[in-house]
Amino acid sequence: MYRGRAHQCPANPYRSDSGATGFLLMSGQVPGSGRPRIADHEVLRHLARGTYGSVWLVQSVLGRCRAAKVVERRAFASSRQYEREWTGVRHFEPISRTHPGFVHILQVGRCPDDTWFYYVMELADDLHRMPVEDCSEYVPRTLRAELDRRRRLPVLECVLVARTLLLALQVLHHRGLVHRDMKPANIIYVDGVPKLADIGTVATQQHGGTSVGSVGYHPPEGSGRPAGDIFSMGRILYEMFSGVAVQELADNLPDLTPRLKNDVERRFYQIIQRSCSFDPRQRPASAAALEQELAALCEG
Repeated sequence: MYRGRAHQCPANPYRSDSGATGFLLMSGQVPGSGRPRIADHEVLRHLARGTYGSVWLVQSVLGRCRAAKVVERRAFASSRQYEREWTGVRHFEPISRTHPGFVHILQVGRCPDDTWFYYVMELADDLHRMPVEDCSEYVPRTLRAELDRRRRLPVLECVLVARTLLLALQVLHHRGLVHRDMKPANIIYVDGVPKLADIGTVATQQHGGTSVGSVGYHPPEGSGRPAGDIFSMGRILYEMFSGVAVQELADNLPDLTPRLKNDVERRFYQIIQRSCSFDPRQRPASAAALEQELAALCEG
């Protein structure tokens, strides 16, 4: 089992850690603060707000900094959608610590009145320094943040990032699951390793497509099958290689052929184009097949 190095924050001398991992009951908000109360953790500060909840920087009773995502029932149009998010966490938690390409889920809990639930996960690297040294200035390193900062990545780095994620996708798909919302903002770095995160959309594979996913990365046939994750990976590869934010574009991506400098770039772009095909039958047959193509590109 793969386990990353723990991020260290100043220790809290007033707590003792049970070291337990699993499903725990928690209280509601800390009175007067608006902060959630996470079992066996001190909530340090708010990190981000999303459509369905928020992410908080928390500190375990052993002084380790982690991230906690709080998912709120009131943010969903129906209880069924809220339960879908909960089911995604339930599906992913048992396998989250079995591969280096998965974000590790360390603790999960629901509040007593079931108006929200949380999951604690390993903390992403700091965008500006490594390891995390000052939690007060911490900025999570995601692939989205990397692309915003650097615009585009060299071919070799694109391939290395993609192969790590595709090896993780192989495990997910082998378990009969799909991610359904792969995009740069949902990929974090931990100890320099890219990992699939934001796993509330993980679901069992189904024949019919669903509308779950993000604009620019969502497969045209709908998510629900492994081929949909391959399409999303192809769009991520395009964005890493080109520096063009696909979320801001229509369905057709600009042709990069005039910009290609050598045979490696031409071969790489051909792989990207097939992965982004609107016809699932034209894409690589599986995450394993796409990973092998990228591996062959490296060997060549």
